[in-house]
Amino acid sequence: PNNSILDIGAGRGDLFNFIQDFYGVESIDYFGIEQNPLLCDAATKKYNIDLLNSIFTTKSTLPKKDWVVASGLFFERKCETEDQDLQKLLDEIDLMYDAANVAVSFNLLSPINNEIHDGQFYVHPGLIMDMMIEKYQLVSVKHNYSNSVYTVTIYKF
Repeated sequence: PNNSILDIGAGRGDLFNFIQDFYGVESIDYFGIEQNPLLCDAATKKYNIDLLNSIFTTKSTLPKKDWVVASGLFFERKCETEDQDLQKLLDEIDLMYDAANVAVSFNLLSPINNEIHDGQFYVHPGLIMDMMIEKYQLVSVKHNYSNSVYTVTIYKF
């Protein structure tokens, strides 16, 4: 693919390796951000890539890329109330959207037919779909590969 990727919450940079293997490409315009320095070191050792060791909620740390992705980033509660967690999620989606040229994709935990665990952040897919369509219009919500997780993609074309 000729698309550039911003991977927020990149972990060890496994998305970088997956894209190389899946598409059979040698080089990728990939930029990963990870707040855990141990995972940044692991990415360097495992894939010979450098991740920016930072939290992504600072807009200045987000380079413009075609695709902005976040896998598993929004699974944990971060605030005292669910309303505050939801507002933080929406603010962070705005930052991702601003950094994307083509699309934003992220996953969330679904409360539907799912055991609820303390400390985890669950958002009903119908609620997030309504909110995202109202704000961004071109939205896909896929709840088709796991009982507990679904993916939201917001397109900019």
